[in-house]
Amino acid sequence: MNNLPCEMIQDLLPLYVDGVVGEEAKQAVEDHVKNCAACRQMLADMSDTGIEEMADASVSDTASDPQKKIDFMKKNRLMMKRIRLASSLCAIAFMTIAIGSMLVLGILQ
Repeated sequence: MNNLPCEMIQDLLPLYVDGVVGEEAKQAVEDHVKNCAACRQMLADMSDTGIEEMADASVSDTASDPQKKIDFMKKNRLMMKRIRLASSLCAIAFMTIAIGSMLVLGILQ
């Protein structure tokens, strides 16, 4: 995976910032960024803080305040209920329009 073009490295950068690339891809990104100013700048733009600082901060935030997790999960559950309700209403409206159109066009009698 050495000597990858900038386009491939730039595709990997979001995954690299999130820490979800494999070891080989991680090494390829790090090697490329050492020698490529454009990709190095793109990486800097994607991460306001350093990669290690970002990972440490996210671990310490979730470990130190479980109430944040609980609040997030409650909000997420409420949002999912609203999405399901909206989806159901959209499906009912679509079916009503479809059946009404069929009746008007004479397909259903």
